[in-house]
Amino acid sequence: MRNILFLFILLGLLSCDVDTDKLSSLEGEWIYIRDSSNVIEMSKSAHEIGLRFKNDSLYLIKNDGLYLEGKYFLEKNNMNVEVFGGKISKYTIRKHSRDTLWLMGKLGGELYNRKLEFNPNLKFEKIILKSGICYGNCPEFQIVLNKNGNVDFTGFNNVKLIGTKHFSMSNKIQKIDSIFKLSNIEKSDYTGSFGSIDGWDMNITFYYNDSKIKSIKGTYFSMPYRIKGIINILINEVEKKEMI
Repeated sequence: MRNILFLFILLGLLSCDVDTDKLSSLEGEWIYIRDSSNVIEMSKSAHEIGLRFKNDSLYLIKNDGLYLEGKYFLEKNNMNVEVFGGKISKYTIRKHSRDTLWLMGKLGGELYNRKLEFNPNLKFEKIILKSGICYGNCPEFQIVLNKNGNVDFTGFNNVKLIGTKHFSMSNKIQKIDSIFKLSNIEKSDYTGSFGSIDGWDMNITFYYNDSKIKSIKGTYFSMPYRIKGIINILINEVEKKEMI
């Protein structure tokens, strides 16, 4: 009985932390506060790892991309989300500040943070993206990007350029560096494979912080969400240069 009373008192105190004047500042991405390796082990690429609020819509962030959950609207310390078919999911905002969000729903509570995965000490030396086969005519190539922006592209099959070409992506380095610092690569377990057997094979390897190496294997649509931005920048660049 004493424990139950303490729980109600604690929840009451925490609910006072909600600043109703700041509820409109939900916009942006919020990441679950728990070790990403556990998230991936629980359900690989399908598991949700966070939320994105944009305009009046709520998106689920999963390892394989963004999924629209529905329109959301706020009522005091409550958040209602109109999901598919007009059904309303209700959440209570127990705590909300600039960088912390605690939502309580019918299945329990989740704590989120904006800056959990940002690591300013991550510095990449080289990134190698290699694409493989699929059930179709997917481009097969390799892109080697160095920290100074120099790139070596090598086309193998189903590409417009067979062979090797050198070019620069120095104007994209700052963007790629920012995404890499948000990758949570130090804590994530990427030893498995992301994707299905009928997808477009992808393998990306990061050389960083002098002597560290981490490779991630999967398919294009199912690569972990936090590194997808880097993959898309590299692929968009060689498409723009009409190499693939």
